[in-house]
Amino acid sequence: MRDRWGTLRRGLGWSAIVLGGTWLFVWLTVPLTASSAPDRCQRVPGMVRGASHIHPISHDGVDRSEQVLAAAEASCFDFAVITDHEAQRARIFDLAAPLLLLDGAEWNVDGHHHTQFVNAIMTVDAGNTSRFRVLNHPVWSGVLDPDGLHDDEKALLAQGHLGFEVLNTPRLARRPRHITTLVKAVLIGPARADLVVNALMEPPGSHRLWLEVQRELGQSVPMSCGNDAHGRWMGYDDLFPSAVLYLPAPEDTPLDADWIVDSIRGQRAFCVNEYLGSPGPMQLSELDTCEVRVDVSLPDGEWRLMHGDDVVESGTGPATVRVPAGVVHVEAWREADFGVLGSEPRLWVLGRAFVFPERCGP
Repeated sequence: MRDRWGTLRRGLGWSAIVLGGTWLFVWLTVPLTASSAPDRCQRVPGMVRGASHIHPISHDGVDRSEQVLAAAEASCFDFAVITDHEAQRARIFDLAAPLLLLDGAEWNVDGHHHTQFVNAIMTVDAGNTSRFRVLNHPVWSGVLDPDGLHDDEKALLAQGHLGFEVLNTPRLARRPRHITTLVKAVLIGPARADLVVNALMEPPGSHRLWLEVQRELGQSVPMSCGNDAHGRWMGYDDLFPSAVLYLPAPEDTPLDADWIVDSIRGQRAFCVNEYLGSPGPMQLSELDTCEVRVDVSLPDGEWRLMHGDDVVESGTGPATVRVPAGVVHVEAWREADFGVLGSEPRLWVLGRAFVFPERCGP
């Protein structure tokens, strides 16, 4: 019996050594064999870029305002939405900023988290509809289907006062759609933030919930994306490129907080993983003839017009696409290079959704 136990222990020990050696080999070689990360500064003509859901004051109470500004400036952002918990006031608004800062907040509303983009001193309660807000990380707040929404939230959605955070980067690792994405991220380890993010970048649960809510309501719902950046386990400079808000630049109006909110509420936003590069200028529009106009040029990727899990049409350049009745939305995908682990297509861009009537046919 003792001999068998000793043999088992030696076997387990050698297995741990082999697995550890394999992980160390992958961790060391992936950064050396994968393509270099894109430049953090991705200025795009005709587009305004920024980040949302940012916490200069983390749960530990430390104010990291200088780190936020340094990371935002390195990314050449035009704006940043500061959303500290319960409207805590960070030093960032007292510092010289090279970009537009929105004085927002993240509020706990009956167990769900709502982001308010401006006028953070105004309490957000379930019945206050005077300001647009976004439901943050709904799946990780326990909203697994439309029935998980509060009645007040359903009313706000129907009125156009509530949007959905469809991408929250730090939470991708908490509930990956496929175990292989998590395994790949673990193998890569802390080698490079861009490779870990790209390994996990698949349409998350909140994205599917957003589509399901629109099918139930029979109307489109604004979407946003968030870094949920606290500056602790992953720095602002590492998180910011993973979920960048792109908005078509204003033509005859100034870039201010109201314009940012109106653009998100008006469903002109795109969520972009800039660790896969910049997709360039983008525009989506609904035509009266059951068609969607896609104005984008992606020589290194592919856009997909989706009807549920079905691809209605895909391409790399501008197109006008006839669509069926129901909810359709736009995604863009690009090959992510993982060095010795090969390459795989990964989610690059999420665009708005459209809801078309029955007359558009099956």
